[in-house]
Amino acid sequence: AKQGTGGPRKVVVRPDPVAPASYPPVSREELRRLLRRSWHAAMAGEILLHLEPGHYIVEPRGSSDLWKVAHHRSVYERESRVPLLLHSPTDPRRRVHPERVELASIGATLFDLLDVERPEWVKAPALDIEAPLPLRAIVVLIFDALPAQILDEELPRLPAFRALRERSTVYEQAWLGHVTSATTVSHAVIGTGATPSVHGVAVNHKPIAPGQRVEVFRDGDITPLLVPTLADLYDRACGNRPQIISFCSQSRAAVGMAGHGTAWPGGDRDLVVFQRDHVGAPTTWGAVYGVPRDLQAFTPERFLRGRGSPLADSTDFERRLFYSPLTVEYCEEVVNRLVDGSEFGTDAITDLLFFNQKVMDNLGHCVGPSHPLYRTGLEAADRFLGRFVASLERRFGGAFLLIVTADHGIGPTRRPTDPSMHSRPDLMKEINQAFRSPLGPVVTNVHDLYLYLWDEALRAGGYRASDLSRWIEERYDWVVHAMPVEEVLPEHRNESER
Repeated sequence: AKQGTGGPRKVVVRPDPVAPASYPPVSREELRRLLRRSWHAAMAGEILLHLEPGHYIVEPRGSSDLWKVAHHRSVYERESRVPLLLHSPTDPRRRVHPERVELASIGATLFDLLDVERPEWVKAPALDIEAPLPLRAIVVLIFDALPAQILDEELPRLPAFRALRERSTVYEQAWLGHVTSATTVSHAVIGTGATPSVHGVAVNHKPIAPGQRVEVFRDGDITPLLVPTLADLYDRACGNRPQIISFCSQSRAAVGMAGHGTAWPGGDRDLVVFQRDHVGAPTTWGAVYGVPRDLQAFTPERFLRGRGSPLADSTDFERRLFYSPLTVEYCEEVVNRLVDGSEFGTDAITDLLFFNQKVMDNLGHCVGPSHPLYRTGLEAADRFLGRFVASLERRFGGAFLLIVTADHGIGPTRRPTDPSMHSRPDLMKEINQAFRSPLGPVVTNVHDLYLYLWDEALRAGGYRASDLSRWIEERYDWVVHAMPVEEVLPEHRNESER
């Protein structure tokens, strides 16, 4: 990993102790509630695994999981409680709400503020905000992988976050409200105001064959998002006059917030911009969304040379930028160009900006949240926040609303060799050896804490999903609950139980 100045830095990763205060127990009833809100047949598996704090199921050798030293898949507080601030310059009073709210309330609030009729599936209560109408812009700023707990701990060293909290509405108990704790799922919740059980995006990667999966929204496939987003419906209500901008260095976040673009009947080519696999110039899926032509030449190398960074002369400058706090500035510049190069916020129609700053996720996976480099990234994010709020005030005066949150937290630092890291292939092998079927393996995949079953093989072996669940809970002391979907949604029992 590299410091933002470009100098080499030796990174020493040490496993973290799991602090009990960060992982209060999650009851089986709460797990049922979350699963009921989160499960969808198109993507989720038939058994949800709730693990002991700090335990994770990871991919085999050679996969991207092995370079990750921290994960975020559980429903524990460290990974599921996020910051939530609502700021309107015309209402600088500090309000603190101690009651629990969930991420779907952000989408619900946007429906109400923009006077767009809520679909019947948007049931979350709106958040408390006083804002002047009409607003020139509503901005949803998401810091990827920023737990509320870590932000609270580091607040004394973060002047911009601290200042914003002093003149904003603060929700101290904002939770995701779903499983799993993952980027694609949360952004779709924010964009639609609906739960994963409705919008259909239940995991980061959808299963396509036994043992195989592919990133949701890959190559412009918008079909996994089963319902329209707030942006889709707002565009339709206003004849596509609103400017919709969504940016993240990762496509699955940008798409989940903005919506379907031209894939939505009557939709337009909203500015939904990202990098392909975090490298290269900003791009988009041209048939569905738009991206300004001049931005397509704004490469990371051009950015680094403009900053005079020695990273520009390295052979792997893009990956080194990925792990550098300078990535905050690159993403900031992309969004500035998107806003300045359009008519965003220039008429009586409220425009929407969705912006994911991903540096905390990049560094959290690489070095863990307790490493000084993660704190360096957080400080860079704080400096960005100060600049960003000032730029909104310059552009829009008092006629904007800023919502600041995160899509998930981050767990403790772990090594692939730690006993708390459990191999997906080994787990599948052990279960399939214990539950043999004449048709083949009964477990086809394990992903994002879901166990995927082949129903026909399960029936042919004379088993039920509940048989596997009981065996898993008895066999593995690091599995707190193995919850079959049938326990929550009886209509989804496999055929042998009907």
